[in-house]
Order: sequence, then C-alpha cells, then structure tokens
Amino acid sequence: MAWRAVLVASVVTGLGLALPSTASGAGSPTPTPTPTPTPTGSLAATPTPTASATATPSPSAPPPVLGTAGGADSWLQFQGGATHTGEVSSGQPLPPLREAWKFAMPAKERVLSGALVDGQLVVVEGRHGVYGVDAAACTPTACIQAWMVPRVDGPVAMPAIAVVGGEHLLLFTEGAKAPESRLVAYLLGPAAPKLLWQVALDDVTSSGISVDGSTAFLGDRSGTVYGVNLQAARVPGLRPAEDAFAWRFKFPGGGIVDAPPAVADGKVFAVLRDQSNGAVDVVAITEAIGKAAWPQPYSPSAPPTYGSAPTVDGSRVYVGFADQTIRALDAGDGASLWSSRVNSPFFPLTAPAVSEGNVFALATLPGSEAGLYRLNGTTGQRDWWFEFGSSTVVSSPVLVGPYLYVALDDGRLAAVQQASDVEVWQRGTGSGGLRPIAVGGGMVVVSKAGSRGGLVAFEHDPAGHLVSIVSPTRLNLGRSLLHYGEGFAVVAAVALLLSYAMGRVRRRRARPAEEPA
Repeated sequence: MAWRAVLVASVVTGLGLALPSTASGAGSPTPTPTPTPTPTGSLAATPTPTASATATPSPSAPPPVLGTAGGADSWLQFQGGATHTGEVSSGQPLPPLREAWKFAMPAKERVLSGALVDGQLVVVEGRHGVYGVDAAACTPTACIQAWMVPRVDGPVAMPAIAVVGGEHLLLFTEGAKAPESRLVAYLLGPAAPKLLWQVALDDVTSSGISVDGSTAFLGDRSGTVYGVNLQAARVPGLRPAEDAFAWRFKFPGGGIVDAPPAVADGKVFAVLRDQSNGAVDVVAITEAIGKAAWPQPYSPSAPPTYGSAPTVDGSRVYVGFADQTIRALDAGDGASLWSSRVNSPFFPLTAPAVSEGNVFALATLPGSEAGLYRLNGTTGQRDWWFEFGSSTVVSSPVLVGPYLYVALDDGRLAAVQQASDVEVWQRGTGSGGLRPIAVGGGMVVVSKAGSRGGLVAFEHDPAGHLVSIVSPTRLNLGRSLLHYGEGFAVVAAVALLLSYAMGRVRRRRARPAEEPA
C-alpha cells in the first residue's frame, strides 16, 4: 500500500487542491485580510491583501444576476448538492457542445477549484483569491472577471454558495497553518461582495464545503467535522465559537477529511483517512446535534489508504477506495451491503454519481487509463465499463439527461451514454488537465489547470454531430469471431506446414541405405 499512498499524495499535492502539509500549530488567531478593489477585467497580479474591514471588491460594471437555489440556473456546491449524486435537472445542455467562452487563469494561480454557477455568476477559488465571472458578459473571444476577493494562501478546495433567508452567501476556506485556518462568508447581491463574518477552525482544512439548509459542513486534517450556523448578518472580527458552531464532532482516531461531507435524511457522512497506518473510516453524524449516528464507523479490514467523497442515495452510502473497490453501506447503521472490485483505485477528490438506482463511478491511476463504471446500486453488479485513454484524478461524473459528462487529465471533455458503454461526444481543450464539472445556467463549466488554463464554458451546439465510440473493454462478437477465424486459419496453416515438414523428415529416415558397389 505504501507505493499507492506516495503516488496519490504526490499527484494530489502537485495539483494544489488538497492534502496539505503537516504544518500546524497553536497560536492567537490572525485577522483574515479583507479585499481591496479590483478593476473589472484586470488579470494582473493579485493585490496584496489589506486588513481594512471596509474594503470590498469594486467592479465598474453591475454585478452578475444571481440565480435561484435548487433551480436549473444554479450549481452551488460540490456535485451540485449535499448528497453528491451529481444529477442535473432538465434544461441543461446536451451533447454535442461548443465552446462558449474562456476565462484566463488569474496571475499567480496555477490551479483552480471546481466552479460554482449562481445564475449568471460563475465563481472559482484559487490559492490567492476567489474570482467572480459574469457569464452573460463573456464572449468566445473575451471574458473578464467581475470581482476578486483576496484569500489567505492555503489548500484549494471546493467553495459553496448558500441561500439563507433569500440572501446568497459565498463560503470558502483559507489558511495553510492552523492559526490562519478560517471559514469565510461574503454576501453576494446587487453590490460588490461584502465580508460578513469569519470563523476560526481548529486546524487546516482542504475538504471543501457542503451546505444543507442554513448549516455548512466541512472537515479538517485533525479529524474534526464541523457544523457551522449560517447567517446573513455582519459580525466584525471572528464569530464567537458558541455562536458559529452548531456542533464540532471530533473523531477519536483522528484523520484527514479530504472531501466535502455528504448530508441526507438528518445525517452527515464523512470519510477520514489515517496517514500513519492507511486506515480509512466512514463516519455518520447526526445533523442536528453532532453525535455519532452509527454504532461504529465503517472501515475496510485491509487499510485502503484513501477513500473517495461519499455519495448518498436513499438508504445507501457509496464510497470508492484506493484498494480498487467501491462499496455500498447502509445509511442507517453503516453495515456493508456489497463491495465491487474495479480495475483502478479511487481518489479522494472524486465522488460516485447516482441516477435511478444506478451508480456511476470513475476510478483511475495517474498517467494511465480511467475507467467509468455503471453498477447496480442494489447488488453492486457491474453493468458496463468504459475505458478512456487518459486518467482523471479530481473529476466526478455528472449526469445530464441520458448522458454523463467526464473531464479528463489530457484536456478532453467527453460524454458517454448512461444506458451503455458508448461515447457520443468529446472535445479537446489543449494541454492542461480538466478539473470538476459544474452544470447550470445553460452551461457546462470546467476548470482547467496550468498557466494557460482557467475556466472553459460550453453550450449546446445545434450544428454539431454525435459520434459512437464503443468502449475498448467491450467484447465485439463479430470482430472477435473474425479475429478468431483469422487466427485459426493462421494456426491451421502453420500446423499443416509443420505436419508436411515432419512427414518428409520421417520418410527420409525410413528410406533404406544404398548398398556399396
């Protein structure tokens, strides 16, 4: 297992998305810098944050129009919702797609989080800032930022937008050391984003944020899962802990929470990994009071090193593991329902998607092929498997109508049928891997890594064409029979030649020697 731990850690740390360093420590809270004005369209170096409590981003154009919570114009958190099922409502673009616009990678950034879509506003997090883009003002040749909120350097993780009392709250985390670690909230609306409040966390976090109602959920690298009360009122300085936290759940075994918790039916589900021994635990916590909801955590008997983000569908919780298995757990008590083996490990920054009782999971090995699997959610039986010619380390499948979108590390965005292992469309975006997918407002938006990356948005292309590419893993009976026939003919011919040659040798040996004269 050691090689897998080193491989995954090196890849994910290289992406700048998670698995922070072990640097942490106690100390007095450091005030979080607040933003300075950023001119619209400026992609120059990120301004140095200032401690001014009144400074806010100041775009010269009206802010983007916001969407509705749960509407087709919104994708407000990881995998579109707190359950992480990744299924999108109707009305979103189906393949074929065409490129609608690009937003260039901001200066000093190398990697971005997955995007959020809130009406016409698209939000993405980098190491040094959180960036807002007005999609309505973007064209295929030009797209500039509407605003930028400076951020204290730290692991890049999925932000979220919560709608509380009709107000839209942008939530993100920051800080590379424990004393700097914060959950930060900004108010979005008709004016530039305004700082509302900050909450000090116990340790560095890279999990990203899930939101259910008026509570945000996240975890840190010391085994603590937080439930944070959301409010739209401004609080100067740090919010008092007794006001901020609905609860804090400290897992006795410690561990790192690498991905956003999932929330459903009054329970919060989180995956924790232990760096010292490779153990992975899936825990369930009561959403209301923050107590253990299962008799005991679920942990595979052989330490798998890593687990994916959890996905909840009804009475089942689905988690992929680095031991090349995906497992279904009973959401009620954590009992194992089934385990299905696949051909590659699962990474911490991906999650299975679920639709109509089918589970769609992406497993991959860096630098190798990614496998997209459809499994029966009740039995775990594999229905089909599509193998891509590229890995996909930090992306999850997203379900739109009868298709799945998949973002790949070689820069391709692809669409595969849900019903069968047939790819129907793909589009390259050049060098630089693609990251998590967001779907909303008639767009499919992906973040793209690298100095020439940024955000790439796609829309439906009425003049485009679909293709039909069968997975190389499928047995093509006609082709297989043809190859079998060709192989049989070759083998038969070789056998006949060998038989003829051996016959001649035997006849020569059987011929009597001639008498000497």
